[in-house]
Amino acid sequence: QAVSLSASGLPTGATASFSPASGNPPFTSSMTITTSPTTPIGTYPITVTGTGGGITRTAVYTLTVQERVVISVRVTSPNGGEYLFIRESRNITWKTTGSGIASVEISYSINAGKTWFVIAKNEPNDGVYTWEVPDTPSTMCLVKVKALDINGQPLAEDQSDSHFTILMGQY
Repeated sequence: QAVSLSASGLPTGATASFSPASGNPPFTSSMTITTSPTTPIGTYPITVTGTGGGITRTAVYTLTVQERVVISVRVTSPNGGEYLFIRESRNITWKTTGSGIASVEISYSINAGKTWFVIAKNEPNDGVYTWEVPDTPSTMCLVKVKALDINGQPLAEDQSDSHFTILMGQY
């Protein structure tokens, strides 16, 4: 006889799902609890109930909802209005908040963000990268820094607030 699974005791803004939601014994199911920004911080007893063939069994688990950690990146330089010269060394700088950032990917654009060229991949998240300005003069340049987790998946990104300029030579 099939057994159906359900969960009760979830706090406001939380939902539970099972995969699969039912099955013929013996079977294995995974429970996923998803919370929202409105879910209150705290510890909650969650009761999982299995019902089938006139029999009901329960198990109690503890759900702990902690403060949400916001991960962010903010490009600080070049952030708009600067004049950079071809072949000069300039620092690209950024600030991050949150945890779980394993590395960053740094890119630049010479056409206001329509296309991007990767400058550095798997760069340490130390807030600074020394860049040799390429031979790509433009008044529509931007820099983008993307925070990546340990698997190289993006967590957050930011780009220059406005355009900077790459010039042919120092005057």
